Amino acid sequence: TKFEAIIVISGKSDAIVRICEGKGDFTHAISREEILVEQGDVMDVIRLTRAITIILKAN
Repeated sequence: TKFEAIIVISGKSDAIVRICEGKGDFTHAISREEILVEQGDVMDVIRLTRAITIILKAN
């Protein structure tokens, strides 16, 4: 945990796991209220997760 985090999200851990496995994305999880962006912009979260997904798929 970083005390000065720019982005803070919380929610159902299974939703986050599905996203990390490439079986969904934060956009849908946020709209279904499975994940809450507590600090930061929703678009920043979406951009970050898209970048992570690209890297994971490349490896």
